[in-house]
Amino acid sequence: MATPRQRRKSRSSSHGGPSARSKKAAVKKLKKPAPTIRGPEILKEKWDRTKTVRQNYAALGLVSSLQIHQSGGYDRDDPYNKSTYPSATSNETTAADDVQKDEDMTENSASGSKPADKGKGKAVKKGMARIIRDAEGNVVHIIEADDETDAVYESTASTAPLKPKRKGKDKDKKKDVSTPWGQPLNDSDDDFAFEDPTGGTRQLTKEERAERDRALHLPVAALSAPTGLNAAAAKNASAASLNAAKLHSALDSLAGELSVPVPRFTSLQEEEWLRSLVAKYGEDYEAASKDRKLNIWQRTPGEIKRAVRKAGGKQALFLV
Repeated sequence: MATPRQRRKSRSSSHGGPSARSKKAAVKKLKKPAPTIRGPEILKEKWDRTKTVRQNYAALGLVSSLQIHQSGGYDRDDPYNKSTYPSATSNETTAADDVQKDEDMTENSASGSKPADKGKGKAVKKGMARIIRDAEGNVVHIIEADDETDAVYESTASTAPLKPKRKGKDKDKKKDVSTPWGQPLNDSDDDFAFEDPTGGTRQLTKEERAERDRALHLPVAALSAPTGLNAAAAKNASAASLNAAKLHSALDSLAGELSVPVPRFTSLQEEEWLRSLVAKYGEDYEAASKDRKLNIWQRTPGEIKRAVRKAGGKQALFLV
């Protein structure tokens, strides 16, 4: 336990700092080598000791965790950061804004007035609305965010009451819900099933699976390079995806070679125990299970029968 004098020495600027022994221990701790990678030789060759485990998994095209949603925030340089991939809903939002803008322009041209709202191109936040007025200040159009009613309110004059106008959408139709932790999972057991607007189901294409992975914030390392990168970065990304694909095929072949059923055998003590039961009761496993002296582990008739079968049968027990 340190004394007050030693504490003052450690806080004092005139003191020579930590002792030589503590310095040596700190340097030794900093120069501690990385742990030995234990695994297949394929992964050992591709493993980069200068990167973290998460970065290595991303470079190899693997997922570092089986959890679909990230529990917590992402680092700016995190390889699984969703900002590094194009948003799955960016095109849809732009198209919706263009349609809304065209509708506003059509209504304004029909009424012969120009709206005074300058921010009509921006999306309306949930729980808020945008009021569009003409040059005289009369309410021409009210745009609300998509909610349960999904209504658009219109007015032809400032004195006329506002009436809701349905867009024709079904109220019971399931809507896309965007949550901070990602899109909700589909109730279907088939991960690759897609609800066709015609009412049936079909298999997702490669592009649709990529959009789904981006929406779920999953790594898309094996796909083509995201848009917005220059030619050199796109070339490097394609080369990395090709290496990841080769690594995946090598790991699959290795897993196929190692997926051999493990032979099971009966221990010597278990053979003696089964031999005593079979010698006394034969194939009457119901009576053997009720013997309190021999069946001290209270095995059920089914367990005793399976143990005899695993040992090779009644004949194999008495061949020894």
